[in-house]
Amino acid sequence: MAKTSLAKKLTPHDANCACDECIKARVRARVAAAPAAAPVAVVDETRPLTVDDLPFRALTWFLIVEPRMPKDRIGKMGLYVSQETKNVEEIQTTVGHVVHKGAQFGEGRSASGLRMNDDPEFASIKAGDYVLFGRYTGQQVKIRVGTGVRRVIVLTDTELMLKVSEPDRIQFWV
Repeated sequence: MAKTSLAKKLTPHDANCACDECIKARVRARVAAAPAAAPVAVVDETRPLTVDDLPFRALTWFLIVEPRMPKDRIGKMGLYVSQETKNVEEIQTTVGHVVHKGAQFGEGRSASGLRMNDDPEFASIKAGDYVLFGRYTGQQVKIRVGTGVRRVIVLTDTELMLKVSEPDRIQFWV
């Protein structure tokens, strides 16, 4: 009689068994049988945007600019600048990295009738340059890049003020 009770204990459980060992075994079997997941593309969210990151392209005389984000820094008294201050600086920044420009960028005339491409500095603006624009100009668009959201501004050629060679030297006060 002892042999039959021992044999019952050692027999395998059925497919509907709810003991912990059977549940774990079924989960292991499902995981082993599942197809491998596609590798997730990791995007460095601190690098400047490129044309390939954009789900759209600039048309005619438009320019797509990514505003320059404030860097983490320590204030004059040795204190870290708060997140709230960085958020305000982000809104107030008017310097941006050119991501893409339309095919007819600069071919128009300003309100005073000046041809935009007559200025050699203006004609030389290309992707990768930094420009200064008006605070309330352009159309802001948020796009998903990687796991985060980035902000770009779509500007017309007449909304630019300066081509900036050293963007780190331009300071905004809050």
